[in-house]
Amino acid sequence: MFSQKPIEVPIEGCEGSKPTEKSIMHNFHPRYIKKVVVSQEIEHLHTYSLSFFRIPFLKGIVPHSILTRMERIFQALFGWTKLTPSIIISGTKKFDANISKESASTIDALLVCPSCKGSLILKGTTYRCEKCNLSFEKSEGIYDLRFPVISE
Repeated sequence: MFSQKPIEVPIEGCEGSKPTEKSIMHNFHPRYIKKVVVSQEIEHLHTYSLSFFRIPFLKGIVPHSILTRMERIFQALFGWTKLTPSIIISGTKKFDANISKESASTIDALLVCPSCKGSLILKGTTYRCEKCNLSFEKSEGIYDLRFPVISE
């Protein structure tokens, strides 16, 4: 009945954006996240909840400093519950014996194409896949591997 695939929810006036700026919130089902973690050979270390007080009404009447203290207390007591809108999973990627520790110290050695898993080569400010030729650019100083550059 419910899809386990990520959904994009268009929203306006998202926290951290301009009031008229349109944004997309990516919402991921927990089973999808678990599938990704397993498929990427990430060793699960810890899962915890946060954002216990993400309620606009409370934010309007309770001072930020008090909400922050309450959030810390609730994270310590109830972080294991997974009842909040935000769940954090920490883990470590299993080390690939084919990659030397020296080369793994740079991000270039670790990045792969999200489409075909080919090696990404940095040329200027663009990463290009050696295998399928998809390209990815910086957006506000961050490489976004979700959306390849459409070449004309």
